[in-house]
Amino acid sequence: MIAAMVAATIAGLAGCGGDEPRHLTDADVATIPPGTATGTSFSGTYFADRADLDGCHCRLGPCSLLSANMGTTTITQNGGVVSIEPVNPPLLTGGIDLDGRFSAGASADVDLGHGIELMEGTIHAQVSLDAVVESTFVAVLGDVTYDCDVRLRLHASYTGP
Repeated sequence: MIAAMVAATIAGLAGCGGDEPRHLTDADVATIPPGTATGTSFSGTYFADRADLDGCHCRLGPCSLLSANMGTTTITQNGGVVSIEPVNPPLLTGGIDLDGRFSAGASADVDLGHGIELMEGTIHAQVSLDAVVESTFVAVLGDVTYDCDVRLRLHASYTGP
């Protein structure tokens, strides 16, 4: 992320606050073009060691019940195309430029609901990843129904190939 994407979104949140994030639609992630990068130098495993909630707006369910969960993100680059496997699925796909700036997203239905995720930022090859992750999801988690838009800032450190 979409059960897993919803879980990844919720897992990446530490509280609530900030300006309201945008409400994503499937069209926002449907056709992200390839970038200008070449080779595979941005590929690797990155550990998400910080995620700060930058905005949360729930039409149903409270932002205050969302909590942080850090983990491993796998980046696969093939030229200007990037695939990002976050802590929880689904696989995000998009484009990456020579300077490491990227945009990748996904939209998926899962047993818990529907989610849309867009990750944009910069990968510093074999060093770190800094990104803004925006998500819109509708899901039932435990006894709580959520219909939320969230935005978080993510920092991940390179851990290896």
